[in-house]
Amino acid sequence: MNEERIKIAEFLGKPDQVPVAPHVSGSFISHFVGIRQKDYYSSPRTMLHAQLEVCERFHGFFMPFPDFSPVTEISAIGSEIVFPEDDSPWPKQALIRRPEDIEKLQVPDPYNDGLMAKAISYYRYMSENFKKDVPVGFYGTLGPFDIASLLRGPTEFMLDLYRNREFAHKLLKLTAETCIVWLKVQEEVAGQPERVKIADDFPGFLSPKMFREFVLPYTKMIFEKQKRTVVRWWHSDADRAGSIIDFLPEMGVQVFYRFHPSVDIREAKEKIGNKVCLAGNVPPLDVMLRGTCADVERACRTCLEKGASKGGFILAPGGEIIRGTPAQNIDTFLISPEKYEPNL
Repeated sequence: MNEERIKIAEFLGKPDQVPVAPHVSGSFISHFVGIRQKDYYSSPRTMLHAQLEVCERFHGFFMPFPDFSPVTEISAIGSEIVFPEDDSPWPKQALIRRPEDIEKLQVPDPYNDGLMAKAISYYRYMSENFKKDVPVGFYGTLGPFDIASLLRGPTEFMLDLYRNREFAHKLLKLTAETCIVWLKVQEEVAGQPERVKIADDFPGFLSPKMFREFVLPYTKMIFEKQKRTVVRWWHSDADRAGSIIDFLPEMGVQVFYRFHPSVDIREAKEKIGNKVCLAGNVPPLDVMLRGTCADVERACRTCLEKGASKGGFILAPGGEIIRGTPAQNIDTFLISPEKYEPNL
């Protein structure tokens, strides 16, 4: 039922109950099931069993997927990835130390390069060994700006936007083409997706002028390569994301999801609510992780009252669910729409 409600909300409709769209990854999952993160990533069997335990505990709201945090794309381009004992994987160092290093890079072959190839093998294992009533899927792709930032180093790449704009555009073209190829291969492996998700956090720190130049055209290029039937989701949980939401319809975004809690839902609805479905934005740190069930209930109610009255709204955390978030807080989040269905 939740999936059907999401489909209605994606197209700005008003389902009988507001759907929910939480997200978890290896950091939360490994801690929840009591294993080290390094072990979680070590085999598809371990990853699948851990994900299914979380899925079953929370009534199927989480979909199993090959999960390598935000390093899948950069590993395929050439970054060396470190897997700590009990922390998320991360690049050992910036791959592009000097602008001229980009000349040695190319768009990867997902079937053979880095963690893309590993994710494909994990997907195939999961598809062959999971409960048939629980779908396995891919998460989508890290966005071109985030990939560029991780390849170059976030601070250096931000400086490049001012000091070496030609290089910045060249790198973004490479990363956008990487996203397009990666999404195409996911379709070849897993079939036509119902939705494509792009997660691109660093653009939320940019001014509107810089966002228009360095983010909008590359995200739009990726979305334009998708089939018309595919719903386009875009995520950024940087705390300045509210300043760039006016650009989302032009980018081709249909769902703005898991955006930062500082973005006021009512104001966002007034600006783009007739064009873009909003999916947010219960604070994942101050409320979901640190708060009580009563705090979660109040925050959910506030989001619902601000966003749900005219449809086109999905209740979601303002980011992913953080490692150590109490199970009872997640339970409260998941059932909140049942208790508070605004009819304003």
